[in-house]
Amino acid sequence: MTEGRFADAFTQAAWPGADEGTGNYRPIVLVSLALEWSLWGEAPFGYHVVNVVAHVVACLLVLLLLGNFVSLEAASVGALLFAIHPLHTEAVANVMGRAELYAACAYLGACLLYLRSVSPSPGPRAGRLLGILFLFAVAVGSKEIAVTLPAMVIALEIYRAADRPLSARLRDEAATFVALFALLGCYVIVRWNAVGDVAGEGAAAGLITLDTTSRILSALTVWPHYLRLMVFPLDLSADYSPGVLVPTSTIDLDVVVGGLLLLGTAAGALILGMVRGGGRVLGLAFAWFLIAISPVSNLLVRADILLAERTLYLPSVALSLA
Repeated sequence: MTEGRFADAFTQAAWPGADEGTGNYRPIVLVSLALEWSLWGEAPFGYHVVNVVAHVVACLLVLLLLGNFVSLEAASVGALLFAIHPLHTEAVANVMGRAELYAACAYLGACLLYLRSVSPSPGPRAGRLLGILFLFAVAVGSKEIAVTLPAMVIALEIYRAADRPLSARLRDEAATFVALFALLGCYVIVRWNAVGDVAGEGAAAGLITLDTTSRILSALTVWPHYLRLMVFPLDLSADYSPGVLVPTSTIDLDVVVGGLLLLGTAAGALILGMVRGGGRVLGLAFAWFLIAISPVSNLLVRADILLAERTLYLPSVALSLA
């Protein structure tokens, strides 16, 4: 990073000296840091200013996104909540938290571009598609959590208010969905070549040896903490495992409560998706959280941590929607 070898950011793992098959792939963040190093070197102030500016941009994008579903007044309340929520402290105050910030900005921008009405003529539709694909590339190049964008735009189409039948709308956007999933496939290949593995992250101590059942049970214990951090973030921590949270291989109260919260969130997304008005927006909030949290939830694949507040930056848009 300090030597300005920008090409290396796109061909190598983000962490220097990472073992084969481990490490992250975040070239956009590395390029940004390399450029800033040439401007202010070791002085921390400039890096923090960039983080704050990125957070402000994200907040404005949240405002615009909410404006597609609710009144400007309601959208302003939701965006203000996103702006000042204590949960975002780690992502904004920690310079390396900009991976969350950049990914969220590009992700939200792609969602907004998708929701934008365009004329049926080929030119504007092609421009819109290229813009969405470009923002998707920036998002996944900033942090892996953005791989959920193809699923999220489908959810946006399902939950948005429209006069035409859903099947017709999905058919009209088929090219967009295919292109997004194709780009996702290309990203996986490029990341695999750079890191040496599809997942590519070394799990924290205590997680790497878990079998599938224990991993899922441990993942369920985190869901009460998701709820607590969203609605009552009295206590924050920069490191949850293994000091605050520990893996489990038994079905205890935390697992049961977490399972009920997961099922309730999924049920809310499904049931409220069939109603109109504010209930439908709440259904989108449930769906947003489920989709956005999935890469780091340990439910589908093993993540490198049980919980980190920075990873809730993008999923917390669900709270603003709610």
